[in-house]
Amino acid sequence: FDAFTCKDKEPWFAMPPAYQGTERHAIIIGGGIAGCSMAYALNKRGWKITLLERNECVASEASGNHCGVVMPLITKPEAALGQVYMNAFLLACTWWKALAQEGEAGFDDVVQYVHEPKGQERFDAYKELVHPLFTCKEKETHTMPSFTIHGAGWVRPPLLCQRAIEACTNIDVYYHSDVSSLDYDGVNWSVHVKDKEPPYIAPVVIATAGTATLELFPKHGLNLGSLRGQISYLPPVLQTKKPLCAQGYICPSVDGKQVIGATFHRGDFETTLRKED
Repeated sequence: FDAFTCKDKEPWFAMPPAYQGTERHAIIIGGGIAGCSMAYALNKRGWKITLLERNECVASEASGNHCGVVMPLITKPEAALGQVYMNAFLLACTWWKALAQEGEAGFDDVVQYVHEPKGQERFDAYKELVHPLFTCKEKETHTMPSFTIHGAGWVRPPLLCQRAIEACTNIDVYYHSDVSSLDYDGVNWSVHVKDKEPPYIAPVVIATAGTATLELFPKHGLNLGSLRGQISYLPPVLQTKKPLCAQGYICPSVDGKQVIGATFHRGDFETTLRKED
């Protein structure tokens, strides 16, 4: 289990040992877009999935936004983290294009405006390259320099979560299942749920519960933190097919709502709505 935490490594180098067991059964804790995507990916590879979600439906917390932007984090070209994000972005787009029904996603590019010095450094590095995903546009009158991220776009996370679960052929989903503790006997995990007995048992557990993951593994020094972001819903105010991003973002209007956001508060675990945000 010490190898699992890998707390002294950067996350993108912290690969756990390959699973050596023969039973292909995983318990996934958390039914947001990470948990539902993981269920979909493993189920395609022949795994049985037990998904535990503490709310009454999937995508009830951070993945419950009406609309969200799909794009990679733009780093300097040589950064390892940037390569992780790039590959994750390409894989996610492949899945979500296959899963989404009409009106549930759009991949007509994203425009990322350069609004601060670090972004300008990245822009200057990319504008000298021929890159398959990024087109750099220099500053013009009344505009900032910008990246156009080709193939990026927007999705409706709650609907994609539901589509991912519907696409699974060997999955048990349990709602109102708030995990209280876990035990490991060297072979199997026992996952205890509040007010439910007996525990759920499987050789593999995957925690995709956001900051609640820290409560599940309090002794293992997981390198996780909280980043609070609050969005707002507006009636349609800007006609655009592409999400536009700078310090915040605005999505295209979908079903009469336009999403703008998000606030950015690192280390903040509060989940109630704030008027000032």
